[in-house]
Amino acid sequence: MNSQQETIDPLLAVDLALLPTYESCKILNELNSLAYSSWKAGVKFSDHRIPHLTLFQGALTSQEVKQMLADDFFQTPGNFELDGLANFSVPISKLNFQDFDDDLAIQMLNLECPLFLKQFQMKCLDILDRHQQKLFSTAEKQNSISNLRFFDSKVHSSVPYWVIHYSRKRRSQGFSPHITLGFGKRSLYDQMRAMIHKHKVTQIQFDRIVLAQLGDFCTVTNNFYWEHSLSEI
Repeated sequence: MNSQQETIDPLLAVDLALLPTYESCKILNELNSLAYSSWKAGVKFSDHRIPHLTLFQGALTSQEVKQMLADDFFQTPGNFELDGLANFSVPISKLNFQDFDDDLAIQMLNLECPLFLKQFQMKCLDILDRHQQKLFSTAEKQNSISNLRFFDSKVHSSVPYWVIHYSRKRRSQGFSPHITLGFGKRSLYDQMRAMIHKHKVTQIQFDRIVLAQLGDFCTVTNNFYWEHSLSEI
């Protein structure tokens, strides 16, 4: 592939993510609806916007996506059982609100990070970096970062930065597993905490792992490049 072709091949914003079970999604959808009602913007879960736990985010050309999916990691998903991923649940750590804009916060459900999940996520980062390594050494790609393709035609200005620097930040700051619930008013904290307590939710269970295209605010969309059911392991 010559340099001119390389710049034409679009950069795709992708996310390798664990998806919660139907039962776990019930409470996550309720929390999201409450968050969305306070701002009417950001993330609204639906069939196209899926609650998820991110393992990595990256910027890959369509050719690099194909090459990555040919990796043994994706070709032999039965190995996931060795990493403790078959029918597993992760305990909830805390409800966390982080500064976003003015009185708005990124509302997240932080999860505990058992050793097997931390080790698995590092393996995922290694695979991403192996296939994404040209991104920061090729000038043509650097110049095309502003054209990073998301599921949505327009995204918040901060989103491409999050995606492109995900691997570097996670390696330097560590893995903090969480599910983003939405972007809304800080005043909702007590209501959301009470909702979690009411439903007696103490853990989130996961049953699928997918490689998907990212949407605005780093939402995982139903545009899957790869999908595997953990219950089939």
